[in-house]
Amino acid sequence: MNHDGHRESNLQACLLTAPEPSAVAVIALAGANASHCLQSLFEPVTPGALAAAKPGRVMFGRWKDGGEELLVCRRSDDRWEIHCHGGRVAAARVLRSLIEMGVSVTNAEQWNLFPEQSGAANEAWRLLSRAATARTAAILLDQARGAWDAAAASIEQALAAGSLDVAREQVVELQRWAELGAHLTSPWRVVLVGVPNAGKSTLLNRLLGFERSVVFDQPGTTRDAVTTRTVIDGWPVEICDTAGLRQTSDELEQAGAELARQAAADCDLAIHVVDLSADECDQLVSLPPRSLRVGSKLDLTRDVPTQASNLDLCVSAATGEGIEELLERIATRLVPAVPPPGSAVPFSNSCREQLAAWVAKCELTQRA
Repeated sequence: MNHDGHRESNLQACLLTAPEPSAVAVIALAGANASHCLQSLFEPVTPGALAAAKPGRVMFGRWKDGGEELLVCRRSDDRWEIHCHGGRVAAARVLRSLIEMGVSVTNAEQWNLFPEQSGAANEAWRLLSRAATARTAAILLDQARGAWDAAAASIEQALAAGSLDVAREQVVELQRWAELGAHLTSPWRVVLVGVPNAGKSTLLNRLLGFERSVVFDQPGTTRDAVTTRTVIDGWPVEICDTAGLRQTSDELEQAGAELARQAAADCDLAIHVVDLSADECDQLVSLPPRSLRVGSKLDLTRDVPTQASNLDLCVSAATGEGIEELLERIATRLVPAVPPPGSAVPFSNSCREQLAAWVAKCELTQRA
């Protein structure tokens, strides 16, 4: 309740930033009585600044519940933003204070930020909170600012005028970014495969920069698929360490190997890890179209076996040699090209459905 004993039932709040810990958390507050509500909760350094604030004004002060220093910004007559520390506790405290005032809290995807904009732009605004990196957020922000809507209008205008060649050219350009658009809010999936003790788990730990997988010198340590999310060259990536592939009568190990094969079949990029220090380099009979063959344990041998001549590169997870190049190769395989700033990218299911309809009208082949 506010200091007059009335509940602010007409107000809504939303955590706009991702729920994971970060440098800064942003909470939006909207409603006709938003400034009145904030006067009960926020004490600006400059007395009276809150009541006199115009849109765009940023104020520094303290949140009365807990005394944390933070920033408050007036975005419009009835919309405000609260910028606090990005830890879970700080954002939760601010939201709790608002809830105690009777403010309704909604999630970012339901938050209607700009009702005057089109459905595509609004959808991009809602999805921004799910962007895991600055690069993916920048592409979504372009769509929120109208990049997709402008491209859609241009294509529809060309089709209406019978300019099929012009429409085709624009549709082909959008097709180019279809796969990238599908990963703006979900990571690419990279899977490490190979025989037991090939060095997959050690390589995963090196790629991540911390120990995620248990490493042991006896083969068969990894039985289940171990997944961890990271960022490579600004792109969100989920890396999966899998059980070794070999013939065995152990039912548990067989089950792990089957999970590994399934993960490799469903991933965006498979990395076949080959032990350079072994007598013979193993061969996997089937790999997905996009794959890298990586020789591991380069520190244990300088005589790369002739069987490994078809490797894409060799690395040492122990010393770090070749790891930077591997990261570059992974990023290039996942994202061969990056759209120029401001480009339209099919970022949602509705955009992809619209693109498929244009492909049909332009008599083009739908890309996978």
